Amino acid sequence: TAGQSPSIQTTDQTHRARLILVADGRQSVSRQSLGIAYEQASWHKSALVASVSLDTNRSDAYLKFVPGGTIACIPTATSKHQIILATKEEDEIFTLESKALLPALQALMGEVCTIKHVDMHKVFPLGQGIAPEIGIPGALLIGDAGFAIPPVGAQGLNLAFYDIAVLADLLAKAQESDMSLSSKAFVDRFNHLVMPHHDRLLKGIKGLMTMTDWSAPWLQSLQGVALFMANYVSPFKHYVAEFGMGFRYPMPSLIRGRIPKVYPRIIKTNEVDDHV
Repeated sequence: TAGQSPSIQTTDQTHRARLILVADGRQSVSRQSLGIAYEQASWHKSALVASVSLDTNRSDAYLKFVPGGTIACIPTATSKHQIILATKEEDEIFTLESKALLPALQALMGEVCTIKHVDMHKVFPLGQGIAPEIGIPGALLIGDAGFAIPPVGAQGLNLAFYDIAVLADLLAKAQESDMSLSSKAFVDRFNHLVMPHHDRLLKGIKGLMTMTDWSAPWLQSLQGVALFMANYVSPFKHYVAEFGMGFRYPMPSLIRGRIPKVYPRIIKTNEVDDHV
């Protein structure tokens, strides 16, 4: 339950806290139990995520615009890479087995990389899930539990990091001003900072997907020009990258690489308490 005395009920015990953080994904059971609204909608697109081996390991990620969507090559902690394709749900590439999928993905990646082998892949529908408010007194929704968008541009994790960074700033401010973490003022501030940021990013991603989804025959040549600009005109792609990473918005202290100003006093107090 949320409110002035937030609590979580497990199998055999009730746990109380000053603030409940809900971070159990788009199908969040905790969000449902709290009665927080969550509006879901389909994008009528699908995503293919493939674990692949390249001829040469890459340390950087690459995003390319293709007709109907985007395709990205992302390095992982191992020598494997992930290819993430998001495009129209009726595209026949989603029906291919691994052997036939390899040349199809290679054709899309072109000069970006050379794929040696497709180890495994999965296809899933794309959609969004948005809570009208991701904070209520006593509880905050973090990541996909409050605001889930398709992995176009791989921005889902960035949104979760933004939530956490805003929360860190607000916790420092609450500690300094003796504000209750379960107060309406605390969650209103969280909603005010996070919701416009996420909403603007969602609209931007929808705009990029619309640019890749022109179906009218007479627009096909113009679409080709737009995709060429998206992929090869550096200023445009630089802007898109900064937009996706959140650099076009006011950023919390932790994302800027700074420690919120109240932290040193909190740390010092804790150190003193530890030695008493």
